[in-house]
Amino acid sequence: DADDVRARIRAVRDALGGRVQVYYAVKANPNLELLKAVRSIADGLDISSGGELEQAMLAGFEGSALSFAGPAKTDAELAESIHRGVGHISVESLRELNACVAAARATGHRACITLRVNPQRLNRAFGMKMGGRATQFGNDEESLGDILPVVAAHADVLDFQGIHVYAGSQCFDAAGLAEGVADTLAAVRAIESESPLYCAAINFGGGFGLSHVDIDKELGLAALGEAVRPLLDAFVAESTRPRKLIFELGRYLT
Repeated sequence: DADDVRARIRAVRDALGGRVQVYYAVKANPNLELLKAVRSIADGLDISSGGELEQAMLAGFEGSALSFAGPAKTDAELAESIHRGVGHISVESLRELNACVAAARATGHRACITLRVNPQRLNRAFGMKMGGRATQFGNDEESLGDILPVVAAHADVLDFQGIHVYAGSQCFDAAGLAEGVADTLAAVRAIESESPLYCAAINFGGGFGLSHVDIDKELGLAALGEAVRPLLDAFVAESTRPRKLIFELGRYLT
């Protein structure tokens, strides 16, 4: 089935006009041979544990091509991620941010971080919704004013990359996904207007809908492209520096 997974990665990238990078979410299927099979086509991997970090390395991925998300990272996992040069450690809380600072100082390596943002507005198009309420995932969007100065104050050991937003899962509505992209870009603009930080990397999460019981029910990529491409084109056109735009997908690919 690896050929099918590779074909889906290409199809997503093509539908969005080549504007985005596609990361494979290892949690969907961490089989080592599958990870090796997608290494030449996936732009990177989304991992959520030290075990998945090790599996990614065994498959031949560079640390810089990994995004490490999840609210339960241990201090040891953070230190190992920093030591191995993980490209995006998705920081889920102020506690985790302080742990990254401490681990970076202890290892002598800068920590490449993104801030995971729990969106303030509830997006009703997603089956499981991650925004509009307090959750264990991410920093609430309305509290970013408290955490951004901490990031800027530790620029000697933190290499700020951008933000990571995961609005929810199982979205079958292209317009709903476009709404989530627009909300994420609005958050980026707010961060850059209110702080000295620049979001070179923007991870929109995933959540592309795919039914487990109805083989013909899934998010339409053509409709997704029509809804999202104009938003990305306009955003890139207004940007003064390069941007890395990422979608991370698991279930939709496998």
